[in-house]
Amino acid sequence: MTCDVVVRKPDGTVYGEQQKDMVGWKGNYNFPAHAIQLTEEHMGIRIEPQDPSGVYTVEAIVHDNIKKINLSLKTTFEIPK
Repeated sequence: MTCDVVVRKPDGTVYGEQQKDMVGWKGNYNFPAHAIQLTEEHMGIRIEPQDPSGVYTVEAIVHDNIKKINLSLKTTFEIPK
């Protein structure tokens, strides 16, 4: 499994760098139950004071590279004014 992730600013432009072909999680999952970690690689989002307020979108496409199936996931979070 691999995963492509992109974070979009409230105006729809890409925030930071799009992550492509992140390797999916294998083995034991030694993180708290509330953690969301689909891949072995880490991707952090840091909102800086100069970044715009509004609704940010996180989009992920999970690729099953054996069955050739893709799953699109999307969530949002809001930065208040």
